[in-house]
Amino acid sequence: MKLSKEGSASNLQKLSENPDNAWSVSAYGGVTVLLKICARVGFRAELINPACGLLRNLVGVDEIKRMMMEEGALPTAYCPHLSGRQDQKMKLCR
Repeated sequence: MKLSKEGSASNLQKLSENPDNAWSVSAYGGVTVLLKICARVGFRAELINPACGLLRNLVGVDEIKRMMMEEGALPTAYCPHLSGRQDQKMKLCR
């Protein structure tokens, strides 16, 4: 089951490079789920990395980034699993 979650997250990351697909992920509550995945310590890196990459793709769409900021999600939208490296954490917020 874990492999299917990891594969799904990886595929969604690739699909979300297109802004139309990013909107679909956002519209169906994907931001909340992705933030939970990135914040949870128990998940494997194979799931966390594409989930965080997907969030990076979402904040690449200005309107989605603005909505995330308004909801207060963006300041916490980072991957704490990156060994505490602030430079890696801030890549998401660009």
